[in-house]
Amino acid sequence: MRAPGKIDQRDAMLAQMAEAFMAHDDARYFEAIAWLRDYCDDLKKLSGKTRIGAHWFDPKLYGTWCETLKNNRRGCR
Repeated sequence: MRAPGKIDQRDAMLAQMAEAFMAHDDARYFEAIAWLRDYCDDLKKLSGKTRIGAHWFDPKLYGTWCETLKNNRRGCR
């Protein structure tokens, strides 16, 4: 038998969130949501994404996106 991993914890939290929602247990529901949010943030950090404000960006794409915005602003004037 293997040791429980992050995927097993994620599945358990999803099940807990669904059960808490159906039982109207707000404290347990919000605890599960917070854990799942942190889990997703960790996955994004591991994949190399950067958080800017409330949004996640791939650093390479963010640079080209900023350049495009700057060029479009100049073209509009």
